[in-house]
Amino acid sequence: MKKVILQLLAIVILTGSCIHQLQAQSIIFDNGPYFNSVGTGAGGANESVLYTTTFGMGTIGFGHQANNFNRVADDFTFTDCMWRIDSIVFFGYQTGSTLTSTFTAVNFRIWDSIPDAPGSTIVFGDTTTNRMIATAFSGTYRITETTVGNSTRPIMRNVCNASSIYLPAGTYWLDWQSSGSLASGPWAQPRTPVGVAITGNGRQRIGQVWNNLLDGGTGTPAQGLPFIIYGEVFNVTADAGVDGDYCGVQSIGLGGAPSGTGGLGSLAYAWSSSPNISDTTLANPMLTTNSSGSYVLTVSDTAGCMAWDTVVINSLPLPLASITPVGPITFCNGDQATLTAGAGIGYEFLWSTSDTTSTINATTAGWFTLDVTDSAGCTDNDSVEVIVNPAPINTVNQVGPSLTADQAGASYQWVDCNSSFSPIAGATGQNYTAIANGSYAVIVDLGGCVDTSACQTVFGFGIENTLSENIQIFPNPAEDIFYIQLHASSMETFTITIYDVLGKEVESGLVSFVTNAPIAYSCATWQPGMYLIRGVGTKTGVEFQQRVIVK
Repeated sequence: MKKVILQLLAIVILTGSCIHQLQAQSIIFDNGPYFNSVGTGAGGANESVLYTTTFGMGTIGFGHQANNFNRVADDFTFTDCMWRIDSIVFFGYQTGSTLTSTFTAVNFRIWDSIPDAPGSTIVFGDTTTNRMIATAFSGTYRITETTVGNSTRPIMRNVCNASSIYLPAGTYWLDWQSSGSLASGPWAQPRTPVGVAITGNGRQRIGQVWNNLLDGGTGTPAQGLPFIIYGEVFNVTADAGVDGDYCGVQSIGLGGAPSGTGGLGSLAYAWSSSPNISDTTLANPMLTTNSSGSYVLTVSDTAGCMAWDTVVINSLPLPLASITPVGPITFCNGDQATLTAGAGIGYEFLWSTSDTTSTINATTAGWFTLDVTDSAGCTDNDSVEVIVNPAPINTVNQVGPSLTADQAGASYQWVDCNSSFSPIAGATGQNYTAIANGSYAVIVDLGGCVDTSACQTVFGFGIENTLSENIQIFPNPAEDIFYIQLHASSMETFTITIYDVLGKEVESGLVSFVTNAPIAYSCATWQPGMYLIRGVGTKTGVEFQQRVIVK
């Protein structure tokens, strides 16, 4: 963020009822130093040493006596928006004074340029009003390099009331003169930086003529004068807020906390014109946008001081969180649906199932939600509904040649298991009665959920069963073993085939029956259920069928 301070161009001087009480606690400008040797003077005082030996300088002090119309002047510059000057401290001495100040008056003026130069204007003060409100020993003696410890020139600190004048930023000149009770001076000692001969660009008026303030020694180096300004600095600051990246359409609070500080009086706020800002005159308005841009805040006070700040809003595109396939997704109980996040590489995924992969398998009904986060932290979400239909009952109830699909309320298609599940024409009801020996099944469709029943074997068509009354199965039900016993007058050989309830062949072979001699069959490894036993005589061609239940 770039801050720019506008300096007020008009001079503001508040007087009368607006004059503040003297405030001498804050130094806002110091044109010193007024001493360059610490603790070396009489009684441990500081000393303002004139470099008579080092640089050949020769002027101990510059006359600024009111009774001779002499004045001295120096400038000061500041870039703060506004100063309130409460008091100014000038320094001077009268040779031969004690530590009790002999100064009786100081008057001063503030100019907007070099005093008395063409076009220069006095912005405060005059040559007659005594503005000194306090004077005292400064703790410093003025000496030369050859008079270290001399105490005949104690420098006084003269405090003058500036009536709380207000000045905008710029370069100003102070000119002043003093009066004292002694015959010598008063004198103004120059600035005394350590080891420096040229100390400033001051001016001195002797009578009615202004000249550069030059030392009278070798090279006549230009001199400056020490003074201290007390008061208060006024600057306006602007804080438009923190630059940031935002995802998609958002409402963003603009401005800092606070958006403006300082200044004189109340602050006013003005944001760059934008239809997306809720109120351009608020310190912290709301910005609603989905596009990038820069927004400028101007803060001003009642004196016209201004400051600017800019905040940059960068709107980022949202990632795409589309789930495929598009819902609602329907599948049958026992099945599943694969849900895929249609998003780019480098995204992070979070499903409502807590999975973090791009693809998941849904096996239950409900809403599935996906949150997608890209590398910038922007998020998007999508959801899809999954519907699970019940699976049909895939069993068939058989009574003789009549077959009934146990699932009600569905659509049906009966098929011939012995003909590669070929559909039986017209067999589309819940019930089907076989018209020939064979194995049959039904395909059930319940709301799109399709299942095929087990094949059911139907016997009895074209079989005389002439021996049924002479066949005995025991024990029936059987557990580990059962017997087939043929009650006939002569021996007969039969082809015996045993089927389970699905029509699957369990066992087959030739068996020779002797009158009243039972044939044993082991069923210990068979699944519990009903089994069909069919026998065909190899000589006579007679047939029989019986059922046995295995526990």
